[in-house]
Amino acid sequence: MIPRLGPCLATLMVCAVALLSGCGGGDVTLTLTAGSEGGLYLPLAHAMAKAVEADHPHIHLEVVGSPGSQANLGRIERGEADLGLAQNDSNGNEAIRTLAPIYRDVLHFVVRRDAGIQKLSDIRGRRVSVSEEGSGTEVVVRKLTRHYGLTYDDFEARFLDPTAAAEQLIAGKIDAMIFMVGLKSPLCKEIVASGQVELIGLGSPGLDQGEVAGFRLEYPFVESFIIPVFTYAGGRGDARGEPDSPLATIAARTLLVSNKTLPDDVARSITESVFNNRARLIKTHQVAAQLTERFDRLILHFPIHPGAQAYYDRNEPPFLVRYAELLAFLLSAVIAGFAGFTAIKSWVVRLKKNRIDVYYARLEKILDHLEESPTLPSEELEEIAAELADIRRIAFKELIAERLRADESFRIFQGLLSECQAQVRRMHEAGP
Repeated sequence: MIPRLGPCLATLMVCAVALLSGCGGGDVTLTLTAGSEGGLYLPLAHAMAKAVEADHPHIHLEVVGSPGSQANLGRIERGEADLGLAQNDSNGNEAIRTLAPIYRDVLHFVVRRDAGIQKLSDIRGRRVSVSEEGSGTEVVVRKLTRHYGLTYDDFEARFLDPTAAAEQLIAGKIDAMIFMVGLKSPLCKEIVASGQVELIGLGSPGLDQGEVAGFRLEYPFVESFIIPVFTYAGGRGDARGEPDSPLATIAARTLLVSNKTLPDDVARSITESVFNNRARLIKTHQVAAQLTERFDRLILHFPIHPGAQAYYDRNEPPFLVRYAELLAFLLSAVIAGFAGFTAIKSWVVRLKKNRIDVYYARLEKILDHLEESPTLPSEELEEIAAELADIRRIAFKELIAERLRADESFRIFQGLLSECQAQVRRMHEAGP
């Protein structure tokens, strides 16, 4: 039997090792849908993928390009991608979860210097790129132009990706382009460096009740933003750059999102890697410097993934430590309440004892009178018997009402009462 058991045991061990190597490592391959060439989504997505894979070799991220936010959310909702980058204001269903806000996409309204466009309403009748149809930028532009009383029928809307739009703007084939991108994006630097364009704001900066504030009332997932002076260096000998004064505009958070079905441990690992490799992401583009764990959860369009939340809560003290002061207060209140209850109970006991003492005193007075007078008239004995009956009736009534306690003191009272009643009967039978 032993020669047979040896090979069987070896076979079982080989199978076990094979199974463990196949599933114990937990290798996961995920698709990260990003953006188009010339934008920030694609390079940032590649940088994040490298960071995650370096920290967690069992997680593999395949980065794929896309038209932008709206396409990314659609892919995640349909199960064609697991992760993606998307603007906070984009439309997504309940399948979408937030892992981390990465940076702010800022709306840039860039016009040719010779177009004569000074404000957004001046684009009427002009050729304007509104970014790719259905993209996050295009959704915002559609709502923004409507807010200013315009529709796509009022100007010639061109649905171009930012790179193609930039080429046509510099070449004079379009008059303006509106797109959302991280501040100091390489593409925007290139456009401004051409010397053919200028940046236009959406209103007067610093006005709490200005045009931007009005738009935010209709579209709360965007934020007010100011493009600082000379953010972009000028071209063709123009040392000033653009803009030459602060510009009021809007911004939307770019989020790293996932499908809610992403396992919690994987979501936490990815979120952890993103924050742990902030310096690497900043080397890809300085907008990653905006990456922070301190953000307003209320402005997020999509709920935070439980796995990401576990990462954010990692430094939270245990429950007992976090609520030590409250628990100490509650414990003190309980102790004080118990002490108060005990004190009240003792007071009630003393009160009841004081009440029974009154009956003791009446009975002792009657007993003393009976002992001092061996003989008493029948009329007086009947009065004493009636008084004893009244004492008994009142005492038992208070006992039923719980104003007296059925304890040893009450039993002593009963014995004393019985003794008084017996003495009265004996004296009544003996006669005068």
